[in-house]
Amino acid sequence: MNYDEEKRSLAKWFVMLEALLLVVFTAFDLLNIFSLAADGLKLACIVLCFLFSITLIFSMEADLDRLALMLSFFFAVVADTLLLFTDQFFFGVLAFCVVQEFQSIRIFSVRRSVVRMDGRIFSSYRSYKVRNKVLFLNLIQLLFAAVPVAVSFFVEVPHVRLISVCVFYLVGFIGNLIPLASLSRDVRLLDDMRPLKAYFAGMLLYFMCDVLLGLFRMPEFLPVLPQLSRFVSYAMLVIWPLYLAGMVCICLSGIRKQKFYS
Repeated sequence: MNYDEEKRSLAKWFVMLEALLLVVFTAFDLLNIFSLAADGLKLACIVLCFLFSITLIFSMEADLDRLALMLSFFFAVVADTLLLFTDQFFFGVLAFCVVQEFQSIRIFSVRRSVVRMDGRIFSSYRSYKVRNKVLFLNLIQLLFAAVPVAVSFFVEVPHVRLISVCVFYLVGFIGNLIPLASLSRDVRLLDDMRPLKAYFAGMLLYFMCDVLLGLFRMPEFLPVLPQLSRFVSYAMLVIWPLYLAGMVCICLSGIRKQKFYS
């Protein structure tokens, strides 16, 4: 078995195991039985993604991209542990903000590599700093997140701290999705279009999951659309499969051929 076949075999077993766990915990949710076991299996799926990202580092090159991928899954495990087994929603969302920080590093590193490939803008390559791009996105996130805090000085805003961190997270997520959508179609990265497309598909599924989760959880924290609260249990049957499918695709994006991440 050659090196590429080993990678494909590892990825195949990873996907099959994730699919098996997905079927089991979805059946538990559908039948409304073994809720604690179902939550444990959900967390196990994310832990498995984390472990797979570690195997990529040891079986392939431990570069910036794969290190960022591994760290993003470490914080995803922390976030899901908090959200599944505790009521620490603020810290759970905060941990997911860190997940997006590492995804920003990955995405802007790819963008820097694309800039380096284009000889017509060599000066831009020298001035392009991943750190500056991430910090600029963080600044935009902070400005939007400050709005609920500012409003709370004049009008009572329930759970303002949680709302602010959710806004920070959502703006950062959108700020990652937009450049990734462009990168996933960039022909200069033709040799690795499949991992990039998987990356974008995963982030999009992940984003859809978060939008649905925010929509159906909103009645618990804000007195709007109270009729949505009755559909939370049904929504979870869709939300977790979306989330897991997204995470698996993001994890598989760590398998690539060329070294275009700098």
